[in-house]
Amino acid sequence: AEVVQDLVPGYPIRELALDARVRTTAKAIVLEELTLTNAAAATRLEATGTYEQLLPPGVDAGGLFAERIPGREALTAEGELTQGLAVLVPLGVAERASGTLGVPFRVESGNLVTFRTDAQLAPSDVDLAIDGMEVRGLDGLVPIREYVTLLQDGRLAIEAGPGGNVLVQTRFPDVQPFLDTQDFVSARQIVVGEDVIGPLAGNLRIDGLSFELDRLQVGWRGGVIDGRLEADVTPGRSQMAFRGNVTGLRPEAEEDDDVLDANLALTLVPEDYALDGTVQVLRVGRTHLLQLLDALDPYREDPDMNSLRTALRFGYPESVRLRAREGLLDVRVRLGGVARLVRIGDILGVPLTPLLEPELEPLVAMLGELVQLTDAPPADAARTDAEPETEEETP
Repeated sequence: AEVVQDLVPGYPIRELALDARVRTTAKAIVLEELTLTNAAAATRLEATGTYEQLLPPGVDAGGLFAERIPGREALTAEGELTQGLAVLVPLGVAERASGTLGVPFRVESGNLVTFRTDAQLAPSDVDLAIDGMEVRGLDGLVPIREYVTLLQDGRLAIEAGPGGNVLVQTRFPDVQPFLDTQDFVSARQIVVGEDVIGPLAGNLRIDGLSFELDRLQVGWRGGVIDGRLEADVTPGRSQMAFRGNVTGLRPEAEEDDDVLDANLALTLVPEDYALDGTVQVLRVGRTHLLQLLDALDPYREDPDMNSLRTALRFGYPESVRLRAREGLLDVRVRLGGVARLVRIGDILGVPLTPLLEPELEPLVAMLGELVQLTDAPPADAARTDAEPETEEETP
């Protein structure tokens, strides 16, 4: 039989099978076993759980749940959801999709207002094509920990939990021996427009609205980028930080032999288009430096950059240092060859906002949509039994 539904247009329901075993008492509902499969969409859910019912004060709990607190509602559920990703095509989410996504999970709540969720994302041999971006050969096991609170106004508050994540402040090599070494993410290739990125590998963790990608190694333009990426997408205080190295990066033209090696320590605040940090270039050729100058000064209006362009005809860059502060970029270049005789001053105060704004607009738009759904929980926002405020008279 086929089930017709309009809740999720395009999601097929055929050959549906449900097997469940439930036990109830006066105090609780126990889901001993649940297996739900939908062959048409390659969906399978296995779960168990317990719901403790709300007992009014004064009612005798008795029996197995004698230790229960009157007035308490609690929920515990765990299981695994497995979904074939080919269904994303008829749903209109992707132009092409294959592979599977497994999500083992455990959800706990002591009041049905705040829920602690521990889960893992386990993509297996995933190929996706979405809005001009392709991901090929994606595999991984990504741990997720979320504290989700239902606010009275209908929004969700998503947090990393009490005290946040202390590992954020620790170097990965110091804590790696104590972590689950099975956690990883890898992709054979990522295609964005005409850029081909990959292979990619790293250790990814998600905690609240924070993402940590340690031991990142990704191939790009014949070179390797490695380091650590941290991102917090909390609306109103989003921030991204990267610390790492670039080795053997070549220009877009394949016949060009220039190579770029650099050390990077950068912090980005997307909503303010603010970039801070330092890039110390250890090895660079003319082509890379000219591409940088064209990105900073596309109309060739800056006299200092034009002087540097002219000097590069008679020499080569020996060292380059970039420093970004409060949305402005300072560039220091030292030239070799005949150009060494030409005095080139530092290029100071180049505005970065015009360069960053077009690249960050999609991310800023996504953060704006996230504001509509989530927010940081204000004091007592999640309390459903809060007492009304009263004013005291001063005698």
